[in-house]
Amino acid sequence: MTTEESKHSMRHLMFLMASLTTCGFRELRPNSAVLEAPFQQPGFTFPVPCGKGIICFPVGTLK
Repeated sequence: MTTEESKHSMRHLMFLMASLTTCGFRELRPNSAVLEAPFQQPGFTFPVPCGKGIICFPVGTLK
């Protein structure tokens, strides 16, 4: 990437950030898929963990 391309990309990034911060307040609402999630349905319960909270992973990842 040349210096001119870098400046152009940075300019576009700054314009994007400026537009995101100056567009004003707007409440973001979850879509209907989130509103109908299983954990919000009546009678749903989370399963009880069967272990003691110990995580098992390959020993090779510790190196």
